[in-house]
Amino acid sequence: MTETALLPAECRPGVTALISVRPRTDLRTGLIVSGRIDAPPPQTPERLADVAGRALRQWRAQGRTAPLAVSLHERLSEPRCAEPLNEVLVEAGFAPGALTFEIAEKALIARALPLAEALRAYGWRLALRADNACPLPFGERVRSLYQEVVVTGMTPPAPFSPASLSDRNPFTRRLLAAQEAGLRLTAEGVRGAAEAKAWLMAGFDCAEGNLKDAGTDPAHIVRLDRSERTATALSFSSR
Repeated sequence: MTETALLPAECRPGVTALISVRPRTDLRTGLIVSGRIDAPPPQTPERLADVAGRALRQWRAQGRTAPLAVSLHERLSEPRCAEPLNEVLVEAGFAPGALTFEIAEKALIARALPLAEALRAYGWRLALRADNACPLPFGERVRSLYQEVVVTGMTPPAPFSPASLSDRNPFTRRLLAAQEAGLRLTAEGVRGAAEAKAWLMAGFDCAEGNLKDAGTDPAHIVRLDRSERTATALSFSSR
């Protein structure tokens, strides 16, 4: 079966479609720091370069210069895909700093770790799409490869819980380990300014979703005053 047959009509060759790019916002400043390409993950390097190229042109046309992120299809998670991905994207004019590859954690555990190492060797940025069902910790090898951890479909963890680190659930402990390693923490599917603030208080850096409540200025929806920022910093430094 060909890739064309697997793709929805709007993604087939010869069909022009508007690719959605979802902004990701810095929870401390309210600034857009990146965008995620919201499209079915392309299944070949050539299709990925085409989709990413169209998304980048749309992004730039909106006056935005922040880098983009694209999810890797499982077919591109094999180690042998690193070289063709790099070659095709470089030929298409992409610089490594302009595009981040997002790799699902289950794929990483199964077979994608050599791919991640090869892509990092080429200079590409990588993000890990964390899986709540994965029991493995963020070891040093994984943390050395990734710049960002993305979580979706979750509620914010409680940062001010009196429970000790050993009492926290495994996923929360893993997120704290990622934060301590200096990785950017990004939450997807945020619903409103109150939830965005909760993610910030939980130590997250960025969010994607509906960050604005009705009647709220989007430039200030997730900014905390100085006392709240200090309380958050003290909370995490004491754990």
